[in-house]
Amino acid sequence: MVFNEPFRVFYQMNEFIRSFTLWRLALELGYSEIRSKYRRSILGPFWNTITLAIMIFVLGPIYAVVLNVDSNLYILYLSIGIVSWWFFSSFVSDCVFLFLSESDYITQVNLPYPIYVFKIFIKNLLMFFHNSFIPLFLSIFVLGFGIHIVLYPLFVIFFGLIFLPLGFVIAVFCLRYRDMAPLVNSLLQLLLFATPVFWMSLSNRPEIQSIIAFNPFYYLIDMTRFPFAVFDSDHHFIVNLFLFITFWSLAFLTATKVKSKLVYWI
Repeated sequence: MVFNEPFRVFYQMNEFIRSFTLWRLALELGYSEIRSKYRRSILGPFWNTITLAIMIFVLGPIYAVVLNVDSNLYILYLSIGIVSWWFFSSFVSDCVFLFLSESDYITQVNLPYPIYVFKIFIKNLLMFFHNSFIPLFLSIFVLGFGIHIVLYPLFVIFFGLIFLPLGFVIAVFCLRYRDMAPLVNSLLQLLLFATPVFWMSLSNRPEIQSIIAFNPFYYLIDMTRFPFAVFDSDHHFIVNLFLFITFWSLAFLTATKVKSKLVYWI
């Protein structure tokens, strides 16, 4: 009996591994959700890209004047932050009511629970690849062609793999405690302004440094800017590796505790 808990954790790890082996199913489900959302639309998901581009090109010059920074570099800085933050916030928002929206599948089809989170992740990842044209185009205009064009998508994928297990944890807790849904959405809005998305983190003011030092999402967003060395951005590899291990361990532990109960909470 002493060894039951480690075996249960390993079994739940197999649930995640099983979900990874079903990547074709997750890819098809994620793509079909995008296709159904933009049915009969000419531009499809590029409408979202156009909306973000308008936001960047309108706010960029204004904030560049307010912050007294070079407008070209700041617009590139802002585009990376907004596109990366949209990827994160859209994924988390989708996870809030994920298991409720997938209740028909969960009660009738025997699939591992993480596959539903993977589906949402792939959907938002495909949307990100549409939106990534904005910072990549700006980087060519500001910095020219370089290795950052190849590195940026790879760093964002790793950025996504860090918060992917966090989406599973949020989906489970929002299903168990329905009052958490508005709380998560409110926290996302607060984190947007507490994270260097619009403002730059290069200030030496101690109050600014204290805000970003204890904000884990600063290190995640900052990682997506690492390929663009012009921002003197730190990779913070140790912190991001710690977040990766912590979030995945928390997801395994959550799956261990709720696997047999989750279907009764729907």
